[in-house]
Amino acid sequence: MPKRSNKDIPCTITTISFGVIWCWLWISFQMTDVIQFRKASVAQFETPNTKASVRVYDDLFFTPDFCQTLGVQDYFDTCAVLESCTSQTKEVDEALHDLLQAQEQMENSSQADEALPPNEATYGYRVPGSKHCSWPGPILRMKSGEKHGLFLRGAAEATNLYFHGLHVSNTGTINEQKRSVIGQENLLVYEIDLTNHMGGTHWYHSHVQESAWNHLQGGAFGMIVIDDATDVGTQDANVLDFLKNREQILILDDSHDIISGNYVANGGEHVLQFNADEWYRLRILAVGANSHQSDLTLSFDKAKCAKVHALAYDGIYRFQVPKVKSQWKYSLTTASRLDVAIKCSEDSYIKAGQQAVAQIQVKSNDENNDENNNETATTATPFEEGRKTWFSKRPTYLQDLTSISEVQDFKIRVDETNINDVRQASNKPLCDESGKDFRYNSTQEWTLKGVSVHPFHVSRYPMQIVSSGCSPDHEVGEFYDTIVAPESTLYNPCVVRLHFVDIDGPTTVQCHTFEHALHGAITWFNVIDDEKTERTDNVGELAPPSCLGLCEETSEETQLCVP
Repeated sequence: MPKRSNKDIPCTITTISFGVIWCWLWISFQMTDVIQFRKASVAQFETPNTKASVRVYDDLFFTPDFCQTLGVQDYFDTCAVLESCTSQTKEVDEALHDLLQAQEQMENSSQADEALPPNEATYGYRVPGSKHCSWPGPILRMKSGEKHGLFLRGAAEATNLYFHGLHVSNTGTINEQKRSVIGQENLLVYEIDLTNHMGGTHWYHSHVQESAWNHLQGGAFGMIVIDDATDVGTQDANVLDFLKNREQILILDDSHDIISGNYVANGGEHVLQFNADEWYRLRILAVGANSHQSDLTLSFDKAKCAKVHALAYDGIYRFQVPKVKSQWKYSLTTASRLDVAIKCSEDSYIKAGQQAVAQIQVKSNDENNDENNNETATTATPFEEGRKTWFSKRPTYLQDLTSISEVQDFKIRVDETNINDVRQASNKPLCDESGKDFRYNSTQEWTLKGVSVHPFHVSRYPMQIVSSGCSPDHEVGEFYDTIVAPESTLYNPCVVRLHFVDIDGPTTVQCHTFEHALHGAITWFNVIDDEKTERTDNVGELAPPSCLGLCEETSEETQLCVP
């Protein structure tokens, strides 16, 4: 176990009894506002007639016009600016107080059904023009088939972005952690090329190595939604209607209260509104900041939501969509995404562990007909012809790898301070079994150790499950980008396959427990394309700018296994 820093706590657990009592009192005092806020949220579940709040997220859309405004239309199809923001502790306390006061007033007014202001983040992100540094941040709306330019505006403290789950060339490298921006006059530029990318649910968060965990606890994260391409594998109009127009958002995080590890839904505004017996696409993101909790059991009420079918794991459609059988319990990691098709008949609760975190409020058919003047009910469904599954269209990086005979074996051991005895401070990459860098277009078969407790994440290249040692939390044959396998053993390990295609260069691997990454359990490996001397897709083109203004960027050359 690494030695924990206690520079922010005026005592240690190893002091005498008086010191322990004083430490407990100090922590309790510091957590008072958060605990009071959490009690206010939980109290809504304890009073059935209380009108709880529906979270309405800001959406950040990318447009061609914004590229024109910034003068970068030659580099990107669509562009957007995301602002980083900070709030002082006092300001956050005042925001929480105002939020609770507004909630109390609204419960007694005719405006009780309207959305409350979003939670204020200590460190976070917002859309331009917003007054709120929201927790979680805005939803980034992108489109499969387009090249996006995202411009991150700085704030009072250095920050950057990591796009978790995206299969794109210039994110997920070890050097990305060393890029940052500070100051509102400066913009850090990200090129997000989704030309050949599957649509799906992903997320973003701060990735400045020494600050990432602290920023996450302050609210510096949010969901990414990539709209589907024209061809997803079905042309059924009712299925396409369902995928596009029946969306609900559920973001679960424990960053409000990492001491207990309790999760809240949508920042504490935890009501989802459904019409009875209609299908919804529920996009779920789980974000864990607690260092001693690597997985989460999410459960639905079987009696009141009789249909819950998995659509996608970690932003990647299942091969067969949706899963034939309903499933009411799912095991998630500290960075999981899960898309489900869900149909409910009565009010119910969604639980994280044993804790109710979200309420599904269901309008009866009579109520719905009255509100919509007896309009015809929706025919949207996840099933072709209302009952048949369909098969997702797979880009190159998500093709089935299970039948490939020529694979390169490799063993990964994840620890609290290192991966394969390589720490971030070592400033050297992981090398293959022969001591060399990994080769482009190779199919890898990796045996994972330490993942019974440590969530293992690979940037850019999703992992296909090929052994029962990854079960039951992960479905054999499907792809994921973050894995925890509590039942894996020495004799039945978790084994995955990866295809190093589309992208070369350095790629980050890490334990996705943020504190463990801070202590060194994060490094990288290189993917080398021996046949490529220059990027043919950029011949004759100017590279997009990496910064507008002043940014912190690294000029270090990436270390190779064999120079």
